[in-house]
Amino acid sequence: MPHFTQYKITLRPEGTLTGWLGHLLHGALFARVDETNPSLGQALHDQKRKPFSLRYTLQDGTVDFILNVWDDALRKAVPAAFLVGGYALLSQTNARILSVSLEGQLNGVMKAPVPCEPLRLRFITPACFQHNGRTLLFPDGRLICESLYRDWVIAGGDALPDSAIAAMGAALCPTSYQLQTETVDYGKFKLNGFRGTCKYAIDPVLASGQRARLLQMLGALPYTGVGYKPAQGMGAVLLDAAK
Repeated sequence: MPHFTQYKITLRPEGTLTGWLGHLLHGALFARVDETNPSLGQALHDQKRKPFSLRYTLQDGTVDFILNVWDDALRKAVPAAFLVGGYALLSQTNARILSVSLEGQLNGVMKAPVPCEPLRLRFITPACFQHNGRTLLFPDGRLICESLYRDWVIAGGDALPDSAIAAMGAALCPTSYQLQTETVDYGKFKLNGFRGTCKYAIDPVLASGQRARLLQMLGALPYTGVGYKPAQGMGAVLLDAAK
């Protein structure tokens, strides 16, 4: 069973923040890990698909940095990397570390509730998908499943045939959506993404075993996010029953 862990790290910046904060938090995470565990930092730098995702909220001068991890070494390193009272660097601005807490886990002991059908995905930060150099701006079931499956396997989930992933993706059918596009400015480049909600039904022709596995995998979406650059704050997703 894959193992996902969610931390909330509360920071108080001492100066003005500029640019996409997800990018700044990504840099702060690497800086803290590089300093406290250089070998782990290098290993993370070398991985094309990063074993974490992040998102954040801003409120009353503080940043709640939500960090989701599915790598054992990184999971153990986070508390030491973000010691309360220390500092993280957000570009040119120091941010004091006010608190670090364990917010949730998904593993063989602590399982997420199986999502109810029909499903609703809430894309709470801009999301997009990359395919053959093109940016795709709709959460097609195939794209959702392919993105989720990559992280599922890295987290320790069992490998499935390509045909099974394709069948799950084809069976995850959008039924309605309320989406709007939004531009994320990284400074040197910009990315268009979409934000909003999309409802899905699962085609009844999908085999029962694949249906159960698809629902199990979908329960991990609040940890993995979807699409392009979830390790820099894009593609954060919440999952609930459609209303």
